[in-house]
Amino acid sequence: MTKYGVLLGYGLFDGKNAKYRGYLDAFAALAKKQRFDRVVLCGGKTSPGRPYDSESGTARSYLEGKLKGKVIEIEDRSFTTAQNIRFAKKFLGFGRKDQITIFCDNVRPFKTMWYVMHYWYGLRRGQIQDYFVNFALPFYRKHYTTEEIGNAYSANLEYKGVTIVPYRMRERIEDAVGQIPASVLEIIALYDKSLETKLMRSTRIKFGFRR
Repeated sequence: MTKYGVLLGYGLFDGKNAKYRGYLDAFAALAKKQRFDRVVLCGGKTSPGRPYDSESGTARSYLEGKLKGKVIEIEDRSFTTAQNIRFAKKFLGFGRKDQITIFCDNVRPFKTMWYVMHYWYGLRRGQIQDYFVNFALPFYRKHYTTEEIGNAYSANLEYKGVTIVPYRMRERIEDAVGQIPASVLEIIALYDKSLETKLMRSTRIKFGFRR
Protein backbone atom coordinates (compact mmCIF):
# COMPACT_ATOMS: atom_id res chain seq x y z
CA MET A 1 0.00 0.00 0.00
CA THR A 2 1.22 3.48 -0.89
CA LYS A 3 -0.08 6.69 0.65
CA TYR A 4 -0.08 9.66 -1.70
CA GLY A 5 -0.61 13.31 -0.84
CA VAL A 6 -1.60 15.70 -3.64
CA LEU A 7 -1.39 19.45 -3.10
CA LEU A 8 -3.28 21.77 -5.47
CA GLY A 9 -1.35 24.98 -6.07
CA TYR A 10 -2.63 28.44 -5.26
CA GLY A 11 -0.35 30.68 -7.29
CA LEU A 12 3.39 31.25 -6.97
CA PHE A 13 4.52 31.18 -3.34
CA ASP A 14 6.85 33.99 -2.27
CA GLY A 15 6.54 33.64 1.48
CA LYS A 16 4.64 36.90 1.93
CA ASN A 17 1.06 35.64 1.75
CA ALA A 18 0.19 34.50 5.28
CA LYS A 19 -2.88 32.55 4.17
CA TYR A 20 -0.91 30.69 1.52
CA ARG A 21 1.83 29.95 4.03
CA GLY A 22 -0.79 28.60 6.42
CA TYR A 23 -2.14 26.45 3.59
CA LEU A 24 1.28 24.92 2.93
CA ASP A 25 1.98 24.46 6.63
CA ALA A 26 -1.36 22.67 7.06
CA PHE A 27 -0.49 20.34 4.17
CA ALA A 28 2.90 19.57 5.70
CA ALA A 29 1.22 18.78 9.01
CA LEU A 30 -1.28 16.52 7.25
CA ALA A 31 1.54 14.76 5.36
CA LYS A 32 3.24 14.01 8.67
CA LYS A 33 0.05 12.91 10.40
CA GLN A 34 -1.13 10.68 7.55
CA ARG A 35 2.41 9.43 6.85
CA PHE A 36 2.32 10.00 3.12
CA ASP A 37 4.92 7.99 1.24
CA ARG A 38 4.85 10.18 -1.85
CA VAL A 39 3.77 13.77 -2.39
CA VAL A 40 2.65 15.38 -5.65
CA LEU A 41 2.74 19.19 -5.80
CA CYS A 42 0.55 20.62 -8.58
CA GLY A 43 0.70 23.94 -10.39
CA GLY A 44 2.32 25.26 -13.54
CA LYS A 45 4.07 28.41 -14.72
CA THR A 46 1.20 30.85 -14.21
CA SER A 47 3.05 34.17 -13.92
CA PRO A 48 4.37 35.85 -17.10
CA GLY A 49 6.66 37.97 -14.94
CA ARG A 50 8.39 34.82 -13.65
CA PRO A 51 8.34 32.51 -16.69
CA TYR A 52 10.71 29.92 -15.20
CA ASP A 53 8.94 29.52 -11.87
CA SER A 54 5.98 27.24 -11.28
CA GLU A 55 3.44 27.08 -8.50
CA SER A 56 4.60 23.58 -7.65
CA GLY A 57 8.28 24.53 -7.75
CA THR A 58 7.90 27.48 -5.40
CA ALA A 59 5.81 25.33 -3.05
CA ARG A 60 8.53 22.66 -3.08
CA SER A 61 11.19 25.22 -2.14
CA TYR A 62 9.20 26.00 0.99
CA LEU A 63 8.07 22.46 1.81
CA GLU A 64 11.22 20.41 1.22
CA GLY A 65 12.48 20.89 4.76
CA LYS A 66 9.07 19.99 6.18
CA LEU A 67 8.64 16.86 4.03
CA LYS A 68 11.94 15.12 4.73
CA GLY A 69 11.92 11.43 3.93
CA LYS A 70 9.07 11.70 1.44
CA VAL A 71 9.34 11.39 -2.32
CA ILE A 72 8.26 14.70 -3.87
CA GLU A 73 6.94 14.84 -7.44
CA ILE A 74 6.33 18.06 -9.36
CA GLU A 75 3.40 18.56 -11.73
CA ASP A 76 4.26 21.88 -13.39
CA ARG A 77 2.14 21.94 -16.57
CA SER A 78 -1.27 22.94 -15.23
CA PHE A 79 -3.13 26.24 -15.26
CA THR A 80 -6.46 25.06 -13.85
CA THR A 81 -7.80 22.73 -11.18
CA ALA A 82 -8.97 20.33 -13.89
CA GLN A 83 -5.43 20.19 -15.26
CA ASN A 84 -4.02 19.72 -11.74
CA ILE A 85 -6.01 16.50 -11.47
CA ARG A 86 -5.54 15.40 -15.07
CA PHE A 87 -1.75 15.81 -15.06
CA ALA A 88 -1.21 14.47 -11.52
CA LYS A 89 -2.57 11.06 -12.49
CA LYS A 90 0.70 9.80 -13.96
CA PHE A 91 2.44 10.20 -10.58
CA LEU A 92 -0.10 8.09 -8.69
CA GLY A 93 -0.83 4.43 -8.18
CA PHE A 94 -4.35 3.06 -8.07
CA GLY A 95 -3.79 -0.29 -6.42
CA ARG A 96 -6.60 -1.77 -4.36
CA LYS A 97 -5.02 -0.66 -1.08
CA ASP A 98 -3.43 2.61 -2.26
CA GLN A 99 -4.71 5.79 -0.61
CA ILE A 100 -4.73 9.22 -2.24
CA THR A 101 -5.40 12.41 -0.28
CA ILE A 102 -5.97 15.64 -2.19
CA PHE A 103 -5.48 18.92 -0.32
CA CYS A 104 -7.17 22.05 -1.68
CA ASP A 105 -8.78 25.28 -0.50
CA ASN A 106 -12.39 25.12 0.62
CA VAL A 107 -14.03 26.53 -2.52
CA ARG A 108 -12.69 23.77 -4.80
CA PRO A 109 -13.51 20.35 -3.30
CA PHE A 110 -16.68 19.67 -5.30
CA LYS A 111 -15.30 20.36 -8.76
CA THR A 112 -12.08 18.61 -7.75
CA MET A 113 -14.02 15.44 -6.95
CA TRP A 114 -15.83 15.71 -10.29
CA TYR A 115 -12.44 15.86 -12.05
CA VAL A 116 -11.19 12.87 -10.04
CA MET A 117 -14.14 10.76 -11.13
CA HIS A 118 -13.82 11.96 -14.73
CA TYR A 119 -10.04 11.78 -15.27
CA TRP A 120 -8.92 9.10 -12.83
CA TYR A 121 -11.85 6.68 -12.94
CA GLY A 122 -13.36 7.42 -16.35
CA LEU A 123 -16.92 7.67 -15.04
CA ARG A 124 -19.73 8.89 -17.25
CA ARG A 125 -21.47 12.17 -16.50
CA GLY A 126 -24.57 10.47 -15.15
CA GLN A 127 -22.54 8.35 -12.75
CA ILE A 128 -20.79 11.40 -11.37
CA GLN A 129 -24.08 13.26 -11.07
CA ASP A 130 -25.47 10.50 -8.85
CA TYR A 131 -22.66 11.07 -6.35
CA PHE A 132 -23.43 14.78 -6.12
CA VAL A 133 -27.19 14.33 -6.03
CA ASN A 134 -26.79 12.30 -2.86
CA PHE A 135 -24.56 15.01 -1.40
CA ALA A 136 -26.81 17.93 -2.38
CA LEU A 137 -30.28 16.65 -1.45
CA PRO A 138 -30.02 17.73 2.21
CA PHE A 139 -29.59 21.33 1.04
CA TYR A 140 -33.04 21.12 -0.56
CA ARG A 141 -34.64 19.82 2.63
CA LYS A 142 -33.70 22.55 5.08
CA HIS A 143 -32.39 26.09 5.33
CA TYR A 144 -28.73 26.12 6.27
CA THR A 145 -27.06 28.88 8.30
CA THR A 146 -23.92 30.52 6.97
CA GLU A 147 -21.84 28.53 9.45
CA GLU A 148 -23.48 25.25 8.43
CA ILE A 149 -22.74 25.98 4.78
CA GLY A 150 -19.14 26.81 5.69
CA ASN A 151 -18.82 23.52 7.55
CA ALA A 152 -20.29 21.60 4.62
CA TYR A 153 -17.83 23.22 2.22
CA SER A 154 -14.96 22.35 4.55
CA ALA A 155 -15.87 18.68 5.09
CA ASN A 156 -13.90 15.86 3.48
CA LEU A 157 -15.20 14.19 0.33
CA GLU A 158 -14.46 10.52 -0.34
CA TYR A 159 -14.65 8.19 -3.31
CA LYS A 160 -13.01 4.76 -3.36
CA GLY A 161 -9.39 5.30 -2.28
CA VAL A 162 -9.48 9.08 -2.72
CA THR A 163 -10.13 11.60 0.02
CA ILE A 164 -10.35 15.34 -0.63
CA VAL A 165 -9.40 17.46 2.36
CA PRO A 166 -10.41 21.13 2.03
CA TYR A 167 -8.45 23.74 3.95
CA ARG A 168 -10.60 26.56 5.28
CA MET A 169 -8.64 29.31 3.63
CA ARG A 170 -11.69 31.38 2.70
CA GLU A 171 -14.12 32.30 5.45
CA ARG A 172 -16.71 34.43 3.66
CA ILE A 173 -19.80 32.87 2.13
CA GLU A 174 -19.31 35.27 -0.81
CA ASP A 175 -16.14 33.42 -1.75
CA ALA A 176 -18.04 30.17 -2.10
CA VAL A 177 -20.92 31.77 -3.98
CA GLY A 178 -18.52 33.51 -6.33
CA GLN A 179 -17.06 30.16 -7.37
CA ILE A 180 -20.40 28.67 -8.37
CA PRO A 181 -20.68 29.99 -11.97
CA ALA A 182 -17.00 29.28 -12.67
CA SER A 183 -17.29 25.73 -11.35
CA VAL A 184 -20.42 25.07 -13.42
CA LEU A 185 -18.72 26.30 -16.61
CA GLU A 186 -15.53 24.35 -15.90
CA ILE A 187 -17.44 21.11 -15.44
CA ILE A 188 -19.49 21.68 -18.60
CA ALA A 189 -16.19 22.32 -20.42
CA LEU A 190 -15.18 18.70 -19.76
CA TYR A 191 -17.81 17.76 -22.34
CA ASP A 192 -17.53 20.79 -24.64
CA LYS A 193 -14.10 21.36 -26.20
CA SER A 194 -14.96 24.79 -27.62
CA LEU A 195 -15.93 26.00 -24.15
CA GLU A 196 -12.77 24.45 -22.71
CA THR A 197 -10.69 26.44 -25.22
CA LYS A 198 -12.55 29.65 -24.40
CA LEU A 199 -12.11 29.20 -20.64
CA MET A 200 -8.42 28.40 -21.01
CA ARG A 201 -7.91 31.54 -23.07
CA SER A 202 -9.71 33.58 -20.41
CA THR A 203 -7.62 31.98 -17.66
CA ARG A 204 -4.38 32.87 -19.39
CA ILE A 205 -5.56 36.47 -19.81
CA LYS A 206 -6.47 36.60 -16.11
CA PHE A 207 -2.94 35.48 -15.21
CA GLY A 208 -1.50 38.24 -17.40
CA PHE A 209 -0.58 36.32 -20.55
CA ARG A 210 -1.49 37.87 -23.88
CA ARG A 211 -3.78 35.00 -24.89
